[in-house]
Formats: sequence, C-alpha cells, structure tokens
Amino acid sequence: MRHRMRASLVSACSVFLATTLCFTQNSSENHPIALSFDEVRDHLSGDPPLIRVSLPPRESALLGMQGIPVRVIVDPNGNVISAIADKSVSVDLQTRAEAAVKYLHFRPFERGGHAVAASFEDRVMVLPPELLPTTHIPFPPIRDWNSLRITLKRTTCFGTCPSYRVEIHGDGTVLYEGQAYVAVTGSHRGSVSKEDVSELVDVFRNVDYFSLRDEYVWPATDLPTYETSIEIDGKLKKVKDYAGEQVGMPLSISKLEAEIDRIVDTERWTKGNKNTVTSLTDEKWDFKSPQAAEMLARVAKSGQPEVVSELLTAGVPIDPESKTGTMALVQAGARGNVSMLQALLGVGAGKNKTALDGALFAAASTGRLEAVRLLIANGATSTPETPSSRTLLMAAAGSGVPGVVQEVLAFNPDVNTHGAQGRTALIEAVGQPYFGTERAEVNRAEVVRLLLKRGADPNIQDERGNTALIECAWHAGAALELIKHGAKLDTQNRDGLTALINSVSPDVARILVENGADLYLRDKEGKTALDEAKRFNRPDKAAVLEAAQTHRQ
Repeated sequence: MRHRMRASLVSACSVFLATTLCFTQNSSENHPIALSFDEVRDHLSGDPPLIRVSLPPRESALLGMQGIPVRVIVDPNGNVISAIADKSVSVDLQTRAEAAVKYLHFRPFERGGHAVAASFEDRVMVLPPELLPTTHIPFPPIRDWNSLRITLKRTTCFGTCPSYRVEIHGDGTVLYEGQAYVAVTGSHRGSVSKEDVSELVDVFRNVDYFSLRDEYVWPATDLPTYETSIEIDGKLKKVKDYAGEQVGMPLSISKLEAEIDRIVDTERWTKGNKNTVTSLTDEKWDFKSPQAAEMLARVAKSGQPEVVSELLTAGVPIDPESKTGTMALVQAGARGNVSMLQALLGVGAGKNKTALDGALFAAASTGRLEAVRLLIANGATSTPETPSSRTLLMAAAGSGVPGVVQEVLAFNPDVNTHGAQGRTALIEAVGQPYFGTERAEVNRAEVVRLLLKRGADPNIQDERGNTALIECAWHAGAALELIKHGAKLDTQNRDGLTALINSVSPDVARILVENGADLYLRDKEGKTALDEAKRFNRPDKAAVLEAAQTHRQ
C-alpha cells in the first residue's frame, strides 16, 4: 500500500512537475545542456514568470502551489527560443504560460568558460486577479521620527520555516527576536542608518500601505504567517499575509516583506552571514557560552562557511564529543561545504568517529563529492550495514552522483544488501521522487551501470515486491540500462503494479514498450497501464501506450 499511496501522490503532482526531460548533457549548438532549477533562477533577469487568471478554487489551489511547467530552450545569449507548456492544462493556459516565458531573458549560461545553449523546465506561477485597494487612504506625514515603529514577523509552519520578529525604530535601532529554525535565537540588538529607515518608509509609502486590506488569508493549514506593521505618531497599520498571493494579495506586499529583511539584514541572525560575528560582537555577546556552541551547529546548517571559521576564531567552544559538535560536522557534510568541514576538522571535530562517519553519510546522501573525499581522507569509513538500516552505498546511490558512488564502492560493500523495507542500492538509485530537474552532477543511468558492473541484481524485490525497474518511473536512461542487464519487464509487485503501469515518464513507457513489456497486464484493481495513465491524467504516456496497442494489432 505504501507504494500505491506514493504512486498516487506523485501522479497527482506529475501533471505539473514530474514530466521527464531527456536532454543531452554535452553542450553544442544542437544539443543544449540540461540545467537545474536553482541555476535557472540564479540567471534570470527580472521577476519569475507569472500569469493571473480566475479559476475554480481546486484548480486555482493546485496551480497556485505548483505552477505550470514549461519546457524551455535558450540560446547562448540567454534568449528564449522555445517554450512548450505542459499539456495537462487548458490550451488557453498553455498559450499564456508560453507567452510569459518567451519574454524572459537570462544571463548566459556557461560551461568551460563558454556561453552555451541550455534547456530546462521552468514553472509559471498562476495567481488570481490582484485585489487592488478600492479606497485610497493617504500615507500620514511623520512629525516625530522617534514615534516610528516598523515590524516584520514570520511564524513557523508545519515544517522548518524560520520564526522570528524584527522591529525597527525611527532612530535606526533594530530589535530582533529569534524563535525557531533560525541560526541565532533569543533577543538581540542591532542598528541601521537613518537613511535605511527613510528608505523603508518610502517602500511602505510606495505600496500605498494604509490603503491595503488588514489581511489576505488563504483557506489552508500548516503554512507560515507573515505580518508587517508601521506606526507613525500613534497611527498603526498592520497587514497579515497567510499565503496571501493565492487570494490576490498584491505582489508588492511580498516584496515589502523581503525589503525589510534585506535592509535590516536579518540573515545575520536567521542564517549567518559576513555580518553575524560583527553584530554579535557589537552587543558584547558571549562567544564562549554553551548557547554559542549551539548556534555554531545551526550556522553550520544554514549559514556561509566563512561564518563558522569566524565563530571559531571568536572563541566559540566545540567539544568533538558533544551533541553540538556532532551536529555541526554532520550539517556541514550534508551541505557539502568543504571550507566549513576543514574549519571544523581543524579544531578536532573529526576526533569523534561517530560524528565523522555521520558526516560522510550525510555528504553521500546529498551527493557532495568533494566533501565525501575530504571526510574519507580524514578517516571516515563505511557505516555498519544492518538489515534494518540504510547503508552508505544506498545513500550514495540515492544521490544519483556517480563520483560519490565510486568513492563508496572503494569500501567494497555488498551491493545487494537489503536495507529498510528490503530496498537495495539499485532500487535507491532509481526510486527517488523526481520533480522536473536535478543537479548537473546527477546521472542515474551511470550510477546504475556502476552498480550492475559490481554485481547488483536487477531483479531483487523489496518487501513490497518492487524491483529496480518497477521503481524506475522517471529515468529513461536508467531503465534502459536495467533492461540491457536482464531486468524482467513484467514482474508485478504486491499491488500488481508492473514497471509499465508504475511509470510516470512517457520516455520510460516508450522504452519498456519497445523492449516488449506486456501492455495488457492488470494490477490488483484490474487496471492496465493505459487505464492508469488516463486515470492519473498522463496524456503523453497514454499516447505512447495507445500507439503501441495500434502497432501490435
């Protein structure tokens, strides 16, 4: 049932996020390189693509959360030359999404010092029409700047959303209160210039703040709440934002919230940056306290590598045997920050073998090759492999980074060891949820080749009856490798799912069909692969299966 539930969840999202993109990794004019979503956003000039349209509540909610995927190709100059929207939405939405993307421009993407053509999946945000103010309320003049108070409050969510409050006074005083999921907790004090305060006031004035509604609340649960306020000569105005963009809140409010963070530099407290140590020094904070050691562990998770070094130089204690010392090393490994790891290893964090191996496991899980090499060079070894655990090789395989898998294979592990729920490294390599793009270092087909070469059995089934091929729902290259090395096409799991029924990508379905997969096998609900493709609204996959049925008749 776990696999069935996961397949259903992925299927619900697949219309938006899980269409497999198969692009050649070699860059040339004819073969654009594939990019990760993060790199795409980093190179975007201007705001992300957006369309506004009135839709029924359910459709509006889904598109508001996921957006419309658009397959994009840009030339070496960063100009969009092709934009094809996902066909799961209406033709009108496809047209509007494609138009929104075609006008984008990106800083040229480079490989080896040369600008290259690139391909990627972008997402066009879909929001309802903007709720503009109906009555204008003049922004009050400031008679007494000492009366000015500006605040931004962000709360937690069902997850790890940072929770903090910052208050700015007219004289530039900044009061910060860190509550949860931030690098620096507790009450702290800082300052900004009076020019910065004046700039913030101008931002409030330009968004016509006093004319806005008091709240923009979307009927959902478990999301963070953002609240801004400004008080001038005793006149107070607050605006509550609870996923407000989903109900038509002007985007200027989200930008206002971001501007408060930027001008105040809340990241010195919430994440850790170049101003963290200076700011804490100015308020005469005790860098040798137990709280400082706890903070260092949190900064290792969210901050910049240089900040860890600065904190250690400032005297923050780190006991290699302590929980905070272990956490700092593991978090640095997970993020792949080599300089951060070097700083921690330099003060003895690596003396704790459990922490060192834990950091290696974290680095392998996230595919951080240089961090893996550094940790191994400093004595990290393969963690014990037990039937109930996820082994180091499974973690490395799940990352999809071939270099990491090669490093772990040097420990000569048993490639067919069963871990939690009977899963193997091969199953982990192809069974990770896929959301449209992966990091450039990821090559799951190559990971599969490495494991098969070392003797991985492609037909081992986990506790749910899944083989690696059944789990390989998104990755066409990996599926082909499994088939070439003897993976059985029509094995069924406990729910009756075959690789063809469970596939999400039309490219995976095409490879299975071309290699002789049975089109008419049924799962325990009596559904064929085509039935399931139609049920979960996968038109591209359905087209592949219908064509195959016609061809075989």
